[in-house]
Amino acid sequence: MSTPLNVRQAQQGDRQAFIQLIRTFEANMYAFSRTMLSSDEDCADAIQETILLAYRSITTLKTRHPV
Repeated sequence: MSTPLNVRQAQQGDRQAFIQLIRTFEANMYAFSRTMLSSDEDCADAIQETILLAYRSITTLKTRHPV
């Protein structure tokens, strides 16, 4: 499944599509958080907060590509 399709489906309430989005980007989120945080625990906390914020606001996401 493509990322734009997952975004659209997640915006429509599809939890599995949202989970797939997280799985697609989890390594990038960890790598980015690791550049700013020194412990794995802090990285995990930051990623958890990011995922929660993304879940709560996915319906307001604006994309540059038609989805």
